[in-house]
Amino acid sequence: MKKVGFSWLKGVADIQYNTPDVSDKVVNEIKSPSDNILDQIFGLDEHGWPNNTLQLYLSEKTADDVRRFIEQNILVNSGQQNFVQDEKIVAEYKNLTNDFIAQCSRNRFESIEQYEERLQKLVMQDEENELYQRAKSWRDSFFKKVSLKND
Repeated sequence: MKKVGFSWLKGVADIQYNTPDVSDKVVNEIKSPSDNILDQIFGLDEHGWPNNTLQLYLSEKTADDVRRFIEQNILVNSGQQNFVQDEKIVAEYKNLTNDFIAQCSRNRFESIEQYEERLQKLVMQDEENELYQRAKSWRDSFFKKVSLKND
């Protein structure tokens, strides 16, 4: 007899879920009100899983101060805020390639001094390439003029 169904899911029925053991830690730390709210927002639920900000915001059980904190600090549109306010510079940032952005980003284990040195080398290489390109274009135009005069 041919079985119909999703045979690739046959092992799902055998999965056993073990809830993690979440022990209460006693900490003698004085927290600010915003720290208490952040602990409620980003703390663990009764099963040991991280809370979901959106779930807390939409839940009827959430306190008003927590909901207000989420509205004012987490659910804000931060995409329009730039450190650089000059519109011309912001427009030029949009023209940068992904490769260039990745190349100029600080690596995970790179110290500030190493990062600064690497960026200085990139700038020097770029300047050398620019000088090379200018010299090449000057040579090309010069030889083009010379060849036109000889013809």
